[in-house]
Amino acid sequence: MKSTLLWFGRWLSSGFSGVMFYLFCLVVYLSIGFIFGVNFPSVIACPDTKSFCYQLRWNKSQVFIKSDYINKSRKTVNGIR
Repeated sequence: MKSTLLWFGRWLSSGFSGVMFYLFCLVVYLSIGFIFGVNFPSVIACPDTKSFCYQLRWNKSQVFIKSDYINKSRKTVNGIR
């Protein structure tokens, strides 16, 4: 175990591999933080149902959609534009 830990430490501090490991961890933690940041608030406003923020929500029933988008979609469905 000790030799494996020392090997990993040497590999991590050996330049390019360490930078790539750091960037990989950064991307993973930023992605996890973004996903939980979008889903943690109980209510969130999204511009429309095709937006990225709406697609990432786990509970889509708690998403507010702007009223002008809802009015536009109702008019389009009824044939009035």
